[in-house]
Amino acid sequence: MKSIRSLAVALGLAGVLTLSACSGGAAESPAGAGSASGPSLTMAVSPWIGYGPWYIAQEKGYFAEAGLNVTLQNFSDYSAELAAISSSKVDAVSFPVNGVLQNFADLPVTATLLLDSSTKADAILAKDAVASVADLRGRKVAVEKGTTSELLLSSALEKNGMTFADVTVVPTASDQVAGVLASGSVDAAVAYEPYVSTALKSDGVKELYTAQQSPGLISDALYLDKAYLAANPGAAAAMARVWEKAVAAYEADPAAGQKIIATAIGADPASLTAAFDGVQFYDLAANAEQLGDVFATETLPGIASTMKLAGMIDAVPDLTGAVDATGVATAAKSG
Repeated sequence: MKSIRSLAVALGLAGVLTLSACSGGAAESPAGAGSASGPSLTMAVSPWIGYGPWYIAQEKGYFAEAGLNVTLQNFSDYSAELAAISSSKVDAVSFPVNGVLQNFADLPVTATLLLDSSTKADAILAKDAVASVADLRGRKVAVEKGTTSELLLSSALEKNGMTFADVTVVPTASDQVAGVLASGSVDAAVAYEPYVSTALKSDGVKELYTAQQSPGLISDALYLDKAYLAANPGAAAAMARVWEKAVAAYEADPAAGQKIIATAIGADPASLTAAFDGVQFYDLAANAEQLGDVFATETLPGIASTMKLAGMIDAVPDLTGAVDATGVATAAKSG
């Protein structure tokens, strides 16, 4: 997976490391204007725009309005964030789905809300001579191992009756992908923004396959600690309502929302244009339709299966208890 989404670096967030004020790579942020009498909740987040609506909620005081005392604990170190989750030092985490699957046995959490999905922010790129994914057979493909790029390549190959054995994988750091593709030393490459946009500037380079063609494969969810959820059964629904309100605010005024998000993660909004265009936020209606149904029964097992084929996990874990859609259902019914 992208370590802390790797977009802390990939998006040129020069100020993102200022989030790491504490020794564990985390810094706490107040939950916005106002106060609440309800349960306290500490949520781990990292500087990825897919978690942006939480910053909008923080800015506008939506947490307090929902009766929640929420602290956003920002991490720029993947191992520190995993340690905090596995030891229940945080009550919730916004995290890549594949990241949880890679550490499933060690994380006492359950998915309670779908947050975002990559559509065009992750893509397989190729030179003009490669007309389709099927044409990758026997060719060299640059990819950063252990990232969502590897996951996307595995999915694309699987859909075309192939595996990694049918291509020559050239391990390549994501920030080097555009260069090796332009040089002709590989026939194709897998990248995420802003490296997709950078590579597409080279003559003869085109998009061959995007995450949009593998719906939900590269996505993020809100995970609540199971013990916390048991003690605070209303928290999942409250967080779902806050997310819905924040996504609605973003959709009503994307420019204002992007400014809040960019400021929170230490970036220039203009530098994030391609990334925002390549990400879809899940609203409450989509969650009510998918979380306890398609996501739980098809998407999640499918991601795990694709990860196994890619060698990212040794076996598909028992996904019993991996999803709890009760909060989403409650929030959707209450409006």
